[in-house]
Amino acid sequence: FTGIFCAHPGTCGVVTELTAKLYRLYDNRRVYFIGFDDLNTPTKFIYNLMNDELAASIRLVDSQSWLKGICGTFDYPYEKLPKFVSCILVEGLDGIFKAKDKLVVGYIKESGGKILEFPEEFKRTFEEESLGGAEKSCMVFGLRGNYHCIGLYGPLTLAAKYYELHEKTALEVGIPNDHIHFYLDPIYNFHGQLCYVELDIFYDGSDLGFGEKLRSYNEKQFQRLLDLGIYGWFRPYAGIIEPTVARIGYLAEVWKKFLEVLDPNKIMNRGKLF
Repeated sequence: FTGIFCAHPGTCGVVTELTAKLYRLYDNRRVYFIGFDDLNTPTKFIYNLMNDELAASIRLVDSQSWLKGICGTFDYPYEKLPKFVSCILVEGLDGIFKAKDKLVVGYIKESGGKILEFPEEFKRTFEEESLGGAEKSCMVFGLRGNYHCIGLYGPLTLAAKYYELHEKTALEVGIPNDHIHFYLDPIYNFHGQLCYVELDIFYDGSDLGFGEKLRSYNEKQFQRLLDLGIYGWFRPYAGIIEPTVARIGYLAEVWKKFLEVLDPNKIMNRGKLF
């Protein structure tokens, strides 16, 4: 579609004019892994970094799942780590980098988080693989073989509540605590508020009864997340649209009319409801 762009999920528009300026991004880079025992503390820390535009990229993950994917190995005593780990990349030109790094260190001290000493290869992997777009997150499937995820977009301020709800619902339907995992990726340039959030469950696909637990989890969790508040859904698709449309009322009709204008010939595969 000439002139139409679709970028991050939910971002669609028409290009009228495009000007690009190329410049050197950085001379220096530094990676920090910061440990936290809860989610309320690191969210304020992350907000400060993103609001001041100090970090090139950030991940906030639990220490037992995605961290193994990011670092690319199971050969490390992850069980000794704090419950959550914030992975921070700072970069910039010489003088800018030094100023950014000094401010980041100040925010780390202020947060009360613990700087974790990881092997240099972990830092390189996080910098080159995860942030370079070739994340080794498939490593996490080795935990139990299968991966269930509710992916959504929401504000950083609700991160702790998303996890609390995730844990509560999973335990209610009989999912063990050590199957429950969490991943948060603040989306840069939105000043620390807009985040991609994953509520993850790793499980053994040979356990036939586990599928029923996941169905029960989804039924409860979709409604509860809508009650709590989200910006938008990413996945899974089955079971999400109907309760969402029921909640938004007349806005569903507004969205349908918008799509009719954008895609009058219905060639964008927008599904049965839209």
